[in-house]
Amino acid sequence: MKLKVKSVVLILTMLLCSLAPAFAYAADPYPKTSPTHGKFGQFKYKEASGGRIEIDPSWSKSNIVSVSLPGVNKTVSIHKNAKDALVKAFTTIKNDPALLKKVKTLDGTWVPRHISWDASKPLSEHSWGIAIDINASANPQGSKPTSDNKTLWEKAFKPAGFNWGGNFSGSDVDGMHFEMPY
Repeated sequence: MKLKVKSVVLILTMLLCSLAPAFAYAADPYPKTSPTHGKFGQFKYKEASGGRIEIDPSWSKSNIVSVSLPGVNKTVSIHKNAKDALVKAFTTIKNDPALLKKVKTLDGTWVPRHISWDASKPLSEHSWGIAIDINASANPQGSKPTSDNKTLWEKAFKPAGFNWGGNFSGSDVDGMHFEMPY
C-alpha cells in the first residue's frame, strides 16, 4: 500500500509539473506604476535607455491628444486634460504680436522620461503630457530665465493656470519649463 501511495504521488507530481507552463503567467510588460497626478492620472511603464520610459500604450491612447497651437502653426501631443489650458495660453500669445515674437522655439511637450533624462530621478511632468518647454537653448536648467520667458509666464501661462520652472529654486530653476499643476 505504501508503495502505491508513493507511486500515485510521484505520478501526480510529474503531471502537475508538466502542466505548470500552461498555468504560468507572462511577466507584466509594464512592471512599474507612476505616481498619481490628480486629474492626469497614473500609468504603467517600463524603463528604457537614456532616462527614457515606455508607457503602456493603452494609457497613451486614452489620454494623449494632438493639438494645434494657435499662432505658432505647430501640432503637439499633450494630455487631454491640459489641452484647454495650453490652447488658452497660446491664444493669448497669438493675439499679442509682442508675445508671439518671444516664442522662438517649442522644445517638448509629451516626452516620457525621467527629470533631466536621469533614471535615478523621479518621472518628469512631460511623461504625463502636462508640460511644455519653450526657448530651451536660451533658458537652460539651473540658469537665470530670460525676460522673454518671464513675460510669457506672466501674460499667457500664469493666467491659463500653469506653473513656471523659472520659479523653482537653486539648480532646479528651469525657465524653459511651463507645467500644469496636479
